[in-house]
Amino acid sequence: MGVGKTTFGKKIAKHIGYKFIDTDKFIVEKANSSIPEIFENKGELFFRKLEEEALNKLLQEDNVVIATGGGMGANETLLDKMLKNGTVCYLKLDEKSIVNRLVSSTSSRPLIDGLSFEEVEKKVEQLLSKRKPIYEQANIIFPAINLKGVSKNRIEELFANKL
Repeated sequence: MGVGKTTFGKKIAKHIGYKFIDTDKFIVEKANSSIPEIFENKGELFFRKLEEEALNKLLQEDNVVIATGGGMGANETLLDKMLKNGTVCYLKLDEKSIVNRLVSSTSSRPLIDGLSFEEVEKKVEQLLSKRKPIYEQANIIFPAINLKGVSKNRIEELFANKL
């Protein structure tokens, strides 16, 4: 959450001439319901099932950059599918920066909505301690500190021989 997957994904897609798809947006369109509504009405497990269905559908696409939700990348089965079907990039950011981005964001995020600053810190720490070893299996690990300033040349270096 909050590391810039959509921002960076759009930038990569533009530079390499691929289509960009954000799985959260894809799910919202297919379910005709917002992610907070899905979590509230159907629960997190139902949402995770929708993520898996979305990934299975999107992996059939050619020449596409897919930005996934953080939970999708933390699912070893889904990560394995992604690794077998393309290049996976983990946008790595320290806990403090993630917390600051999340707290200052106006986006609704079901896993942290309604939490105090301290509770968000604890939640991010818990999620990262569980997810980081899985995320680090990615083909590319990239610091997510200033994604807007990443040049086309840097993107080409990162993805050379990986597309």
